[in-house]
Amino acid sequence: MISEKLDKVPRRYRPLGAALAAPLVARLLHLSPPAAVVDSVAVAAGLGAGLVIAFKFLRRPRREDSKFEVRALEIEVGGSAEERAQGARQIEEVLKQRAKAGKVRYLVLSALQGGFSRTIVGVGGDPKEVGVEFEVVKTLMAMNLKNLRLRDVDAETLEVVSRVLSAVAPSSRAEPLFITPETGLVTVERPGGIYLGTAYEGAYPKPTYLTEDDIKGHVAIFGSTGTGKTTTLTLLTLRASSAGFRVIALDWAGEVQKVLSRLGVDRELPVVDPTRDGGVNPFAEEGLANRPELLVDMLSDALDLTQPQAYLLLRVIEDRGLPSDFNELERAVEAYPEEARWDRDVKRGLLRKIAVLTSGESRRLFSGSVSLDEVESRDKVVAIDRIESPSVRRAYSLVLLSALFTKRDRAEPLLVAIDEAHNLMGNENDMVGRIMAEARKYRLHVALATQSPSSIPNSVLLNANTKIVHALRSSRDKEIISQSMNLHYALLEELDKLGPGEAIVQSPSLSRPVLVKIELGSPARHGNGYLVKGKPVQLNAAVPPHKLFEEDIQGLINFNP
Repeated sequence: MISEKLDKVPRRYRPLGAALAAPLVARLLHLSPPAAVVDSVAVAAGLGAGLVIAFKFLRRPRREDSKFEVRALEIEVGGSAEERAQGARQIEEVLKQRAKAGKVRYLVLSALQGGFSRTIVGVGGDPKEVGVEFEVVKTLMAMNLKNLRLRDVDAETLEVVSRVLSAVAPSSRAEPLFITPETGLVTVERPGGIYLGTAYEGAYPKPTYLTEDDIKGHVAIFGSTGTGKTTTLTLLTLRASSAGFRVIALDWAGEVQKVLSRLGVDRELPVVDPTRDGGVNPFAEEGLANRPELLVDMLSDALDLTQPQAYLLLRVIEDRGLPSDFNELERAVEAYPEEARWDRDVKRGLLRKIAVLTSGESRRLFSGSVSLDEVESRDKVVAIDRIESPSVRRAYSLVLLSALFTKRDRAEPLLVAIDEAHNLMGNENDMVGRIMAEARKYRLHVALATQSPSSIPNSVLLNANTKIVHALRSSRDKEIISQSMNLHYALLEELDKLGPGEAIVQSPSLSRPVLVKIELGSPARHGNGYLVKGKPVQLNAAVPPHKLFEEDIQGLINFNP
């Protein structure tokens, strides 16, 4: 038996063996005797290459489970080219819908012969499920496809289909594997966007990406200490930079710099020390100068002002005009007349908070020696950790973020990444949430990382369309995330069991939340597409297809994850 022969082949060389055994698949096309040898090799190598890719994706030893059964049928669809293309889409749609139950596994191989599209559909799994599912699939195909002809496959074709399906070990839902090379060239679906890592959902691992729109809808990353949230934020920032975003990372505790150093990519995001390289003067920025209400909101958040203090600040600015810097603001508040006893208490409280920004190292931080255009001129990490006082760190971060928000015309999108973002948010003030609600139209986008969803305002959760959740230990945090992401019970139960680097990801481009292993590197060759798609194989390849696959086959043999 062919199975006995193949079982003796070392596992390392089975992908090559699959390609060499592919002529068996040519039998499924029932080629007529006059067909040229090249035609047979074209079909065999084309489908065989698909099997090579399948073995690479799955790379598991054959299951010797007696409770595993495989059934297969051949579907022949005639008619016009448009009708055949529609038939291929309907086959795919039917199997994707059936795969949601996750009870069996599916394999699809297709080819063109003359005016017909010929497709092999394999169904594998527990014999109790396979028999029923196979009949359901046949019925659905007959109901949905025109110019249809169904027939059973021969024993050798069934053996090849069985070997592929028996190698699949689904972790949850059994998404179908499509193998449809075109003219000896394998087309791999590339989702594009920003690579995150590998999702463990469906019959086999698949790379997961965020699109540019996912990033532009703002990103919130959560996770307890040591779960990898800062690493994820840093990787996202680096990859967004490569995708065309200008990026500025606010590094609250120096962890982003450590991740960059560990990855050996320090130069890709140079570090700016605000205590040495100068600061931003919010009063000198035109956007804030023309919007005193926004300036007061920003200062209220930055200085954690009470409502009476914010009201007094607004009165001072309206009566005395916009100051040139914090020193002039301090003098204007000091000289403002007191109309009642409560004015004195409110004024003294306001002066104490302003004094934090006008003394010591703060003088240079808010000197205004750097303009917003300079801030956005290149990608960078702003080393907020170099500022000793936590209250000044918070004030500087919010002043910078608010100033960036006032810039209305940008040639390219700006992504501001904020580590330990809960430090910028208070109980009453929510500048970050307000910026996230309005900033997208100004091409300003926010990605933030924080330890606890319960430590940030609800508006931030609502405005972050993409959420990446590492392990959470608190029942309160789990409850908030469950409500915010509408998590399935099974994923909710995994939240406190996730290992370092593992996360549940939800974004507009993903149909549902998925479990992803965040990866530091790029996906391996052929690893950036789990769904192998393309036009069906044509029977007139001018170049011997096995020549086209030499690099792929050798790469798979040498592949070492």
